[in-house]
Amino acid sequence: MSTDDRHIEPSEFLLAPGCRVSRVLTVGNRLIDAHEREVIKAGGKYRWFGHTSADNMIGSKTNRGDLLTYINSGQIDHVWTYDN
Repeated sequence: MSTDDRHIEPSEFLLAPGCRVSRVLTVGNRLIDAHEREVIKAGGKYRWFGHTSADNMIGSKTNRGDLLTYINSGQIDHVWTYDN
């Protein structure tokens, strides 16, 4: 299934503060799915989903820190940054 076949847009349900990502892991985009799984793994909630984005990356603010997920040479990597 291509992303063109999707009827749910992330912006419809992921922009609300405190959104539990475990309830909305339905987008089907490899990069966004990996980003969501990483937040779930950390036990986090989005504060600002997609505050940074480009074709090969997405960044979000969560209650666990800021997460940047990006594609590097075909691999998906995650970088967490934390406020002091």
